[in-house]
Amino acid sequence: MSSPEDTAHWSSVTFEGEQTLEHVMEALRARPSSYTISQAKTGYRGNWFLWDKETDEAVLLTHAFTVAYSTPLDTGNFVPEGCTAPEGMYDSQMRREPGPRAQVNITFDYGMDPNLSEYVDFLETWVQGIPEFNKAKRARSNWMTPAYIAESSRHTVSIPVFQRKNAFNCKDGKYEVPYEVHPWIAEASVPNNQHWIPNPSIVRVLERGVDDTLVDVLLESETPALKSGDLVKMTFKVNFAVGPSSWTSNYMPVQIIRVGRVDRDLSTPAVHSEDPEVYNLPRAGEKLDDAFDEESDVEDKASNLLQRSVKAENRGTKRKIDTAIEEGSLLETEDETTSESGAPDETQLKQPLYTGKRKRYPKGKAK
Repeated sequence: MSSPEDTAHWSSVTFEGEQTLEHVMEALRARPSSYTISQAKTGYRGNWFLWDKETDEAVLLTHAFTVAYSTPLDTGNFVPEGCTAPEGMYDSQMRREPGPRAQVNITFDYGMDPNLSEYVDFLETWVQGIPEFNKAKRARSNWMTPAYIAESSRHTVSIPVFQRKNAFNCKDGKYEVPYEVHPWIAEASVPNNQHWIPNPSIVRVLERGVDDTLVDVLLESETPALKSGDLVKMTFKVNFAVGPSSWTSNYMPVQIIRVGRVDRDLSTPAVHSEDPEVYNLPRAGEKLDDAFDEESDVEDKASNLLQRSVKAENRGTKRKIDTAIEEGSLLETEDETTSESGAPDETQLKQPLYTGKRKRYPKGKAK
């Protein structure tokens, strides 16, 4: 079972190109102009990204998170008509048709580190001070608001299972994706459905195997799913999306590595995606320790993390959640990258997760 020291350690180590979430937050608090935002050059123009002025690239962040809930990693909440939903998935979560709301949803538990909910609030306050952002003064969507995250100690990230077909991702009726496609997804994609293909940039999920060698969770793990209590190191970007009627912020996962387990008794009770291939991140078969770019001292951070957990419990953050996730107004963008994910409420988090063995499917090839 992982300790607060482990959580601090995995929040501190970085791979090439990464910056720790804590470092970026400290830099922005000390000098708000140390970072900026940049509008998406392609795709939906309402997408903005946290931007590094020195590298002139989107900031690639990393931090350790505790999983509270996850949909299956290969199908997400997509369940075709006539098919049996994974154990633990509620009707309200399911999406029967391919589209942007068919997503892999991963909910994190912020109860052990209240700073995580404060970071979301800080980032949203900061971005609203940038004149170029949200010039139309759209209202904040009700989906995953800082107030909800702070109250529930829950934060959901979503990764689309499908991508809309276009001239760049599908040529001559053929597509290529760098992973094994589940039959449900294949049947709902080209050539059977001319509007959608499997998302080529779906998040890569790995875990520490024998001798610290990374393995693909879906292909080689004895537990081919993320489970409640899993400690993961996530590489991600921060996205701010403005739609026709509202705006929201999102953590966009690039890669997730399962590194341990956390005792969730210490915590509170119970759209867009990025291509990991374009970054020099470790891959299945590589040694984890060999990939680290730098590592800071984690003893003080671990102590502070434990103190924050105790303080959070003492001031009443450990409480029962009486309401389900708020019904947010959806951002009806072309790609709907920020639409409500259909993540479960607190009662659903107590249900058994989908942990059954996956069959091995042929690697996604041109159809």
